[in-house]
Amino acid sequence: MSIFDEAEVVKKYEAEALTFYVLTAIKAMNPKTVVVEEVQAYSESPASMMLRTVLAQMGYGISETVATEKHTKRKRWVLVVNMNGKVNLNNLIVDNNKTIIDFLETSIEDREWKPACEHPRIAKNVTGEKKGVGIRSVLPSEKMVNTFTTHWTRGTEPILQKESGVDLYSEFSNREIANIHGISKNFKLDSRKGVSRRILGQGVTDMFKEVAERILELSA
Repeated sequence: MSIFDEAEVVKKYEAEALTFYVLTAIKAMNPKTVVVEEVQAYSESPASMMLRTVLAQMGYGISETVATEKHTKRKRWVLVVNMNGKVNLNNLIVDNNKTIIDFLETSIEDREWKPACEHPRIAKNVTGEKKGVGIRSVLPSEKMVNTFTTHWTRGTEPILQKESGVDLYSEFSNREIANIHGISKNFKLDSRKGVSRRILGQGVTDMFKEVAERILELSA
């Protein structure tokens, strides 16, 4: 009997096999520039090695880095391949000197603040069946918040804390999450909270705005 979970192994390699179809599409379209974003673990996989090797053989300059968003702790592998040569991805994330308070749509004074026990989403982390998990909170004065995901009802999603040591919390709105990710206010959010959150939960917008600017610099 195998010590490996066969279903998990199959799932992993089915996902990595998609790299073949990405390369097939690139070959067919022959674009000048290709930008790839993936989790850091993918960058160490056999599939990523194939991706680099084949794209280099196609004549692309290969540039890559691992970076963390400006204001969330989401880390991503960034690969840029360009026919004009390598793109400078050094020091990709530039400090804009903003803190979480700069992204809030409702002021600290006007927000609805509640103790943890009145927030069903996080109360179970300190009083219920998940006691000991803790609350992933951030202060308005901090620069970085824990990663938002698509699961907006999950107890470990980030929440704003009024001040250090005070048991008062306020939920982030979808627009505030968009602001933290660097998404333009011109981007229209879906009126259904869950739908917007599924989009915002994948956000790495500010990171790839920097990538786009670096590519444009090379093309100028």
